[in-house]
Amino acid sequence: MKKYLLIVTAILSISGIAFAQELTDEPNKPRQMMTLTGPDHTGGGYGAFTTGYSEIKGRNAFEFGFRGMWVINHSIAMGFGGTGFANQAMYNSTSGSDSFITGGYGGFIIEPIVAPMYPVHIAFPILIGGGGISYVETDWDEFDNFVLGTDFFMLIQPGAEIELNVTRFFRIGLGASYRFPTDFNSTTTETPEMSPQDLKGFSYALSFKFGRF
Repeated sequence: MKKYLLIVTAILSISGIAFAQELTDEPNKPRQMMTLTGPDHTGGGYGAFTTGYSEIKGRNAFEFGFRGMWVINHSIAMGFGGTGFANQAMYNSTSGSDSFITGGYGGFIIEPIVAPMYPVHIAFPILIGGGGISYVETDWDEFDNFVLGTDFFMLIQPGAEIELNVTRFFRIGLGASYRFPTDFNSTTTETPEMSPQDLKGFSYALSFKFGRF
């Protein structure tokens, strides 16, 4: 856990230095946020939905999520968000059915934003929270899914995004993050062992943000 905190501290330190540099270089900054369609309003908050990709237990996984954020002085956002995921189903010859891993997590997000007035800039979202994971098998005879094992975990997920100010009210972000989950074990003995390594790793996402930035 110490190394996770060190990573988060490093990201916040770098963002703080960049923000301080923006303040000292005030004469060189644009006086208004530059977008593809016009000038800026004051900041406030935004809502976003995301779609993404990662690998979970060696299989392709689809992710979808949301965020609700409060923006302070254009340069830092705070709020809450969550992500759901499911990896690719594969045939289990032992049980004669398809199996996959699914779940979700969420928590508090802090997001330093570097050079927000420029049309293309960088943000560093960091999620601190927890979630759950389940091992599921599909019975095609009954057309139903059966959850055979579930457990819960905490995690830290630092990331980086390149953002584009499309309009004063709409941004698109393309980013990557890395999940650091805590240890956990499956709650049943019927399922294959679920390890933190199943979730630990990179995630790539496209974000659509709507609000006053």
